[in-house]
Amino acid sequence: MAVDRAELLRRRLENLIRAGLLLGALALLAGLAGFVLAGWTGLIWTGVLAATGAWLMTHLPAQLVLRQTGAVPIAYWQEAVPPAPQREPAAGGIEIPVRRRQR
Repeated sequence: MAVDRAELLRRRLENLIRAGLLLGALALLAGLAGFVLAGWTGLIWTGVLAATGAWLMTHLPAQLVLRQTGAVPIAYWQEAVPPAPQREPAAGGIEIPVRRRQR
């Protein structure tokens, strides 16, 4: 089933708007908390920390994030292997087994 280009662009725009509204609301809430706790200085620090966090999210290496979460590499036999295509039985009704790939 193919999705037409206009529908795909509409969905991406909706997702972008929703993400922007959500992040804006979170920034407003954090700024309000900073202002209540430390006045204008707290508001400025909230903005600096939010900007630093946004910058770090796009610049952190994936290996560092995965190591911190305890992720481990998977073995070759755990990889998702697409199912073998169905074949007709050979002469005499004997099916030929499909060997899995080895690494």
